[in-house]
Amino acid sequence: MIPSYLLSGIPGIAYYLYYKTYCRKIPEIYAGDGSFIDLLRQKCPILSEEYNPIPMFHHSTVMTVLASFARHRGLTFPFVREAYVCADGGEVILDWWTGKRTTTAAKLLASVAEVNLAEESAFHSESGLVTAEKITEPSFMNDEDLSEEVAKTALLNLPAAEAVVLILPGLTGDSTQNYVRGLVQASDSLGLIAVVMNYRGVSGSLKTPRSYCGADTSDVAEVVNHVKDLYPNLPLIAVGVSLGGILLTNYLAKCGKENADSRVLGGFTVSTPWNIAASCKVLEEPLNYYIFNRHLAQNLCAAANRHSEMLSKVPGLDLEQLKNVRTIKDFDHNFTAKMFGYESADDYYKSATPHDKVHQIKTRLLAINAADDMFSPYDAIPKEAAKENPNVCIMVREVFWC
Repeated sequence: MIPSYLLSGIPGIAYYLYYKTYCRKIPEIYAGDGSFIDLLRQKCPILSEEYNPIPMFHHSTVMTVLASFARHRGLTFPFVREAYVCADGGEVILDWWTGKRTTTAAKLLASVAEVNLAEESAFHSESGLVTAEKITEPSFMNDEDLSEEVAKTALLNLPAAEAVVLILPGLTGDSTQNYVRGLVQASDSLGLIAVVMNYRGVSGSLKTPRSYCGADTSDVAEVVNHVKDLYPNLPLIAVGVSLGGILLTNYLAKCGKENADSRVLGGFTVSTPWNIAASCKVLEEPLNYYIFNRHLAQNLCAAANRHSEMLSKVPGLDLEQLKNVRTIKDFDHNFTAKMFGYESADDYYKSATPHDKVHQIKTRLLAINAADDMFSPYDAIPKEAAKENPNVCIMVREVFWC
């Protein structure tokens, strides 16, 4: 008979063997041969290093929930908030972070170019948004009037920046999200300027009867051009998370298809749902539905109802149907598809899904996914397509991470 003190150690030994065998693995790399993958292997040793997830917390669901509570807590950034007006009159909120360079030059632009400067105490208001009433006027201005040209010149010549990082958040995310602040922190630590693109209606009011979706990259194109016009001499790096990854991938693919200059030096995506229909199917499984799908659908409906007065102008859109929404796909069928002229959610997903556009990408793109990510199923990742494109590298880790 085996002693009890030995029996008590068997579960621990079994878990150790499981963790070492199935969790600690070198990432899978899918990329076309060429200078891009050679550069990544030289500069990014993480591509060939064994990944060690947190023991006992490595399951994708656990990691996602844990990250929402514990990741990048306490980060504060007094952004310079710019209300960028798109060609159709719609408004996209851009939150700029220039690190220690957010001094005279940024304040000049804030004062002269009518950009709200958010003091740290004002930025972290109860709603997470900055209001004009909470903005403190720069005290150094005195009575001297400075031209917009002087302000923009000062901003364009901020010292020590190596590049600008454009961050595209997830489905209902904005610059207040922990993961976005973590990306801003990483950019700041590298001496880079960071700007977060808050989609239409997510921060601030909705100015036109049109929101955003994964298939419509027009706002991304406008923001990219705006940022490059402000900083023509700095390279632009674009980072997309989840929906932001869809938008960035679709934007780069569209530019490649049209042989147009993306004006982006390189792209980086995290947890991109490569096949949206497949992602929705996984998210509708019971556990994922109750933990993620239902919550995201409720947030989408709340955002739509918040702008009900403006959205009531959309032909054929009945906001009363949102009362019956239970899943993301329900929302896309009753709201997104109707707003952007699709017959159904499935029709919209065929247009928005990026997995069949990888061959069109001509701008270098590094994508990171996890094999057990419920938002991007392993079988839906375009591994073979990536291997045929020298501008694309997809790194797949065995388990999710935060």
